[in-house]
Amino acid sequence: MLRILCTIFLFFSWPGHGFIGEDDYLEWNEPSEVASELPLKKQEAEPEIKGPPKKSEEEVKKPKALIAPVPKKKKEKQKTVKKTPSKIIIALPHNYAPYSYIGKDGKIKGLYIKLLNEINMRMGDKLKFEAMTFEKGLDLSKDGIVGLVGLYKNKKREKIYDFSESLFSESIALYTRAGEEFDFDGFSTLRDKKVGIVKDYSYGDQFDKYKARKYFPTRLGKDENDLFDMLIQKSVDVILCDDIIANKILFQREIGGKVTKLNRLISNMDIYIVWAKDKAPKDFFKDLNYNLAVIQTNGVYSKILSHFIRTSFMDD
Repeated sequence: MLRILCTIFLFFSWPGHGFIGEDDYLEWNEPSEVASELPLKKQEAEPEIKGPPKKSEEEVKKPKALIAPVPKKKKEKQKTVKKTPSKIIIALPHNYAPYSYIGKDGKIKGLYIKLLNEINMRMGDKLKFEAMTFEKGLDLSKDGIVGLVGLYKNKKREKIYDFSESLFSESIALYTRAGEEFDFDGFSTLRDKKVGIVKDYSYGDQFDKYKARKYFPTRLGKDENDLFDMLIQKSVDVILCDDIIANKILFQREIGGKVTKLNRLISNMDIYIVWAKDKAPKDFFKDLNYNLAVIQTNGVYSKILSHFIRTSFMDD
């Protein structure tokens, strides 16, 4: 039945038989003028998809070369450079002749440096010596920056410093103007005297107590030479000075006829090397005291001291 219907439709659809005229058919099948005028687009060629290059049979058969693993570089041990340990600085007075002072050649001279050089040599050259004012040495030593040579011991200082064994003992005497001598019988004798002393010096616990109580008036000098000037100029009545230092000043300045030493010493004062409490380098005092004892027992100390006493009054 379906086949019959399709045949009938095709018959009437043919030009001249029914639904579509011959003209209509031609018009419907011919391309329009507008369509004929449009340029035809060229079909672009589809891009060729390239795959990996084909390997030849020889390459396929040829085995891959084995790549040797790169050996790991061993870490080189860094060479440790041994640092030279910094030296321990010891401060000495720069104007305390003949014990410690700067010579004409700019080097430190005196008894202290001669003894310390012997000790330092036996310690393995650990020490470095610097000359400075006494005031500066005190400031730096209190902060634990340097050790300081030349301090007397008293109760106040024992709270601040650790002390070495005694390096030397100085004899403190009283000096007055010639013709004005008096018998010294204890510090009560100085009741009405103006006493000259060096600034920041201690002359022992007993003297320091009288000074603190203002039992007698005191005048301060910058050093021992200054004290003798004050005495001659009558700014003070009496001065305190180490015996060896006084002999050097009197000899060099030729003022022995103007000054007289009183009949007795005030005291023998031990001299120490000090460092701020608990701040000294490790084993410093142990090594120092040991080697000081060595030169005291082997005769080196007594030789240095004998030569010092014979020549202490001379110029550099």
